[in-house]
Amino acid sequence: MQFVFNGTLENLKVNIQKRAAALHKDIVIYQYEPTVLQIGFLRLGHSSGRFFVADIAEENHSVILDGEIKNVNASIPNPDTRSLFQKIRAAAFGYAFLYAFLALIPCLIWFIFDIPHLWIPFAIPVAIIAAFELVQLFNKLFRKDERSFDKEDDSFLQFMSMICSGEVTIPLNTQELYRMLINTEGLQSFPKIENDTIIWELYDNACVEASINEYDTIIDIVNRNALHGSYMHWHPSVEEMYEELYNIGKKGNILVLRKLFAGTQIYYLGSPDKYRFSKSKSWHWGKLTYLEQK
Repeated sequence: MQFVFNGTLENLKVNIQKRAAALHKDIVIYQYEPTVLQIGFLRLGHSSGRFFVADIAEENHSVILDGEIKNVNASIPNPDTRSLFQKIRAAAFGYAFLYAFLALIPCLIWFIFDIPHLWIPFAIPVAIIAAFELVQLFNKLFRKDERSFDKEDDSFLQFMSMICSGEVTIPLNTQELYRMLINTEGLQSFPKIENDTIIWELYDNACVEASINEYDTIIDIVNRNALHGSYMHWHPSVEEMYEELYNIGKKGNILVLRKLFAGTQIYYLGSPDKYRFSKSKSWHWGKLTYLEQK
């Protein structure tokens, strides 16, 4: 895979580290050779990790990274060089110790309360050990031993694409989030920004407020009919902020809130055609609030 960055290699490193710090991503950069760059984005133990290892080429005021994602310094288990007799003896001692440990408490209970059928406390550990071994066998036969890194890899590729394209796809602050929204087509209306807070007048009885700072993210559905009141608020990740607000402000969408004993939740968000109740319905295992774009 290849990424092209307009600028110098040092600028690329600075941009990666700056954007990673703002997004709270643990990304490290190593350059052991002049033409090889390693960008680590996932730790896999004490001295290993998931890295993008790339060859560096600089031309026409651009940096070209051409490489692949792989595990670096991944630990490899030592081969078992014991003889068959040593393996059998070790397994026997291991099972005997485990059996004694599991049988101790049931046997004490049977002796203290003088419960009949003394064979039962001795059989219980056998059943536990057998069940454990069956689970282990099932895992070996039907599950892959190798861990899937698809989610982490996709997140890193999205991150690198954003760095190299120069386009903001993950806003780091309220101003960037606001610029993304006003440049989005298909919204019911456009928000405004006041005191570093996005205010979106979407509904007659409620409005949406959102902000991002270095400590927190928040989306708040403010109730106009209550003094300092709020229907609900939540704290999406930075990566989710734009998508959440886009779905709320998409033209034609409705937002239905349900108030439960433990708080308020989003009951439905989307097209009114797919909402299964009438907008006049006010109760379904909790109080329903139907918010329709004005």
